[in-house]
Amino acid sequence: MFTRIANVQMCRWCVKCGRGWRASAALGLLLAVVLFALQPAGQAQAHAFLERSDPAANAVLPTSPSSARIWFTEPIEPDFSEASLFDSAGNRIPTTPAQATARNQLTLPLPANLPNGTYTIQWRNVSAADGHPQVGYIPFTIGTQSDVVTPIVPEITTFNAPPTWLSAIARWLGLLGAAVTVGGLVSWLWALRPAMRVLADDPADAVRDRT
Repeated sequence: MFTRIANVQMCRWCVKCGRGWRASAALGLLLAVVLFALQPAGQAQAHAFLERSDPAANAVLPTSPSSARIWFTEPIEPDFSEASLFDSAGNRIPTTPAQATARNQLTLPLPANLPNGTYTIQWRNVSAADGHPQVGYIPFTIGTQSDVVTPIVPEITTFNAPPTWLSAIARWLGLLGAAVTVGGLVSWLWALRPAMRVLADDPADAVRDRT
């Protein structure tokens, strides 16, 4: 008698678990879709835009700076981010390679004693958030206002960047992990814990309850 009742209880537990896991899986999938849909447009298509720089864009400096520092709106990938210096005619000036001196900062060492004139810093980065590339320019002048000229915009040179599909997969894996966590919690609260309580009941109590 007790064995049959225990088997009945086990079957009920299996049914509840099966229903609970299916409900949890559906809820987890729905949560992943909702999280992706509710991402702000700027986050879903994130770019590391220029936040500020030193020297600032269109600044006129009395003397040649020793370096240029560039801050971005979000962290960048150091291996895929760089900066270059150009003169007003669009010719590249050799410099020491730029270094990522912070998660969202590039520092470009500049040659000493640059002649008066207008220069352009071309920066290129890859967002550490989703792998999107971005390119921009920072013109500045050494000397006085009379030394300011309209510079020729340097040609955009190609550079290697991680494929965007890889970043998309990483985003989805993060959302899937959150969905699985929430789904597991819901399954525990709605199915596993109640079913374990049923199994913990004494079969004799179950017989008495039914009589």
